[in-house]
Amino acid sequence: MRTGLLALASIVLAIATPAAAPAQSRSSAAFEKLKSLAGDWRARLEDGSIVDIGYEVTANGSALLERIGAPGEAMVSIYHQDGDRLLMTHYCSVGNQPRMSATVPAGAVKTLTFTFLDVSNLASASASFMSGLTISFKDANHVTVVWTNHEGGKDVPMTFELERKK
Repeated sequence: MRTGLLALASIVLAIATPAAAPAQSRSSAAFEKLKSLAGDWRARLEDGSIVDIGYEVTANGSALLERIGAPGEAMVSIYHQDGDRLLMTHYCSVGNQPRMSATVPAGAVKTLTFTFLDVSNLASASASFMSGLTISFKDANHVTVVWTNHEGGKDVPMTFELERKK
């Protein structure tokens, strides 16, 4: 009888105890870090000019929308997961749409580096397009973003120092 009660108690405990949550994938952790950007930012460019940037979590939490510049003229990028990959598509003001994939580091996400996958609507083989992006998270209110533009056969970086608007 006592053995039967112990067995029954073990079964009840096993059923009632939730299974351990699976470890979060690297792309999930990176995407959560990206979603922490949600809100309004002001970017100072290398030449001293200022650009407004906004981030919005959308599509029931499955995408992050980035707007760079004034409404109606803004360039837009969409970040999302694809299985265990983190992808982005940049809808550029020049009319093309490069896609990039992030290299997600192990451990805490401090920097995300997106590398070129492909581009649609490229006007010609020599037309410029965004070919890379690095996002460095300094703290909750400061981020450095380096866009790389492929132009004339060369990669030209453009640095944006972002500060969250308060």
